[in-house]
Amino acid sequence: MRLLNENDSPLFRNLLFTSNWLKNGTTISPMRGEILKRIAAVLQNNQIPLPIRFRSIASLTLAKDPSIAALFNYLKNSPDDSIRQLCALGFGILNEEKFVSTLKLMADDTSREVQNIACLSLGRIWTQTAQDALVDVIFSGDDATRRICCEILALHAPEGHQMLKEITETDNFLAKKAAIYGLLMIKEDWVKPIFEKMSVEDTQWVVRDAAGFALEKFSSTYRYLPSPLLPILENPWTLAQAELYGIQLPAAGFPVDLLEKILTQGEEHDRSVALQYLLTQPNANLLNWLFSQIKQPQSVLTEEVVNALYSLGKRGVELSDN
Repeated sequence: MRLLNENDSPLFRNLLFTSNWLKNGTTISPMRGEILKRIAAVLQNNQIPLPIRFRSIASLTLAKDPSIAALFNYLKNSPDDSIRQLCALGFGILNEEKFVSTLKLMADDTSREVQNIACLSLGRIWTQTAQDALVDVIFSGDDATRRICCEILALHAPEGHQMLKEITETDNFLAKKAAIYGLLMIKEDWVKPIFEKMSVEDTQWVVRDAAGFALEKFSSTYRYLPSPLLPILENPWTLAQAELYGIQLPAAGFPVDLLEKILTQGEEHDRSVALQYLLTQPNANLLNWLFSQIKQPQSVLTEEVVNALYSLGKRGVELSDN
């Protein structure tokens, strides 16, 4: 209990660490009940960044306790979008047929994020009923949700691949358009002739255009591979930012003043790049900034900030929110 009683917010590493014990503990252990109670509290606290609450869901489902499903069922109608997202994810992790009907309803939620996670959870459960639910969404949902469902089908060979092929042969042009994006994820020879036929013969121009785009992408040899950061003073981005902020770059060393200014005043992409560089040489100013951002759950960089703090913790950096 000592670890649980130590205040380690906002990352809750002690709580998440001790939660690993849930899969081995007995259902009548007082400590088990206390851990479950605290994790459930983190899950429902919308002042805690969502990436941390997602981690709490994974920990909570380790318990395999009947009360977990009851909690998700209770919270699934919460007015808070983030809590409904967490419930949709939780149902998928629990991976039981009985949650399919609930997830099908959540796939029509007013929140795009809830819709997406509900569809992903249906893809994880992947029973016949879950497959039918995904197909229903493909034929009745909006464009973005249709596309996500088709991309989920692409991950399930061979059943999902056959389903996508059959969708391209229907009369629903919006479903056919979505199926094209699913097929585009399948790098197999049988896919290309489908694109070729649809790009020429389909009666709907939106389908022909989508198939033509897919055919071009399918034939392309380009593959995106993330590249490592260039040395800071060799990166043209650094020079452009120095000119923008009127800061002279050092002949050698690390332009920490420039990076810290970008971090607080720059555009989202530039702040993200600056953060990556600053994480290579963390200092007190960076830690203070990270902790200030994590207290703003709706920050556009929330996920990067959370990952940065966990990464620094694993590297042995002392994380103290003073």
